[in-house]
Amino acid sequence: MIDINFIKENPALFMKLMKQRNVEISIEEITALEKKKKEKISELQHFQTERNALSKTIGNYKRESKETISLESKVSVLKKNIVDVEKNVNELEKKLYSILLKLPNLPDTDVPIGIDDSFNKVITQRFEVPKFNYRPLSR
Repeated sequence: MIDINFIKENPALFMKLMKQRNVEISIEEITALEKKKKEKISELQHFQTERNALSKTIGNYKRESKETISLESKVSVLKKNIVDVEKNVNELEKKLYSILLKLPNLPDTDVPIGIDDSFNKVITQRFEVPKFNYRPLSR
């Protein structure tokens, strides 16, 4: 799988290499999905931090025998929000990874550019290709 950071740091080179592989891809879509994913992860971390702080406060209140019902309801709302955001992050990751996994490897600089293997050039040949006097059976 191609590193998302390489795509973000070298968009022109990435597009050139993908054209060499005859692949049409939208960098904007990839970067937009990555940006949304990072925003959702940030939101998720914020909710988790808030939940942890409230849980700690609830523990302190219970030791002091104070009322915790309002804090517990806030924590339950935060837990629901966390679950929703986690689902959203997972969906975004699936979309992003499905795009990235479909991309071919980046070609080496020595690879000739062409539509198919007929553009390749033979560098070394270890043996003579045998020629037969008959046609192979077709399946």
